[in-house]
Amino acid sequence: MPPPILSHYGLNKIYRCAGYPVGFRVRTEKREKFYAGWPGMGLCLFFRSLPKRFTEASRFNEALVPHYREILNTIPKDCKIVFYVIDCLTETGGVERRLALQFDWLMRHGIQPVLVIEDQGYPPLNGYPCLKLLQWAPNAREIFMNLVREVNPLAVEFHMKSPWFFHEIDLEALKKLTRVGVMIHGEGDFDRHRLNVLDYGCSVRLHEQHYKSLTYLPNVVQFPESTPTYNLKARKALYVGRIDA
Repeated sequence: MPPPILSHYGLNKIYRCAGYPVGFRVRTEKREKFYAGWPGMGLCLFFRSLPKRFTEASRFNEALVPHYREILNTIPKDCKIVFYVIDCLTETGGVERRLALQFDWLMRHGIQPVLVIEDQGYPPLNGYPCLKLLQWAPNAREIFMNLVREVNPLAVEFHMKSPWFFHEIDLEALKKLTRVGVMIHGEGDFDRHRLNVLDYGCSVRLHEQHYKSLTYLPNVVQFPESTPTYNLKARKALYVGRIDA
């Protein structure tokens, strides 16, 4: 039996004892239910209202909606838009550098990339429109779908360090509004059916190639403008790279 797919809502957590599953938690937009057993064969023990932080996160998202319009109004009306949905960006270089190169290419071809993100911490991308959204909040899906209906982007591309928000979106409804694709950046559990019905899918790793229709696109970097002088008589050389484990 394949491992269950976890997300912010729906099946959210598996409880284990000595490595064996003994219970699980299911979260809805209003409450959390706790079960004994295995998903699909569990006994409900109790439930509770969502913790206070979820209500606060929804209020945070609602307060940002007017700012979305302010940000989007800075984009020319005739400019095509692509939403890039990701949980966070940091100063680590892999995913972030890839997006910087891609965004530059899109801008030169008249397409405006827009980040839909929880935390943008990569300074080279500060100049691009950024719509902050707490994706784990109960109202995140509704706000996002309304945003897609209002903006009518050319495509929505999920960059999956974490696939949880992708698994919660009504994919059928989203595909009726725009093209939908994914870029997988790491290892994780992905819903095979959801990946197979997308308009396109890519992976930076070969490990995910057992999923149908994923195109392998490894991370690349640009050569620097200046390079060291080649010394034909040198006896040693230093190579700096990264192994895709």
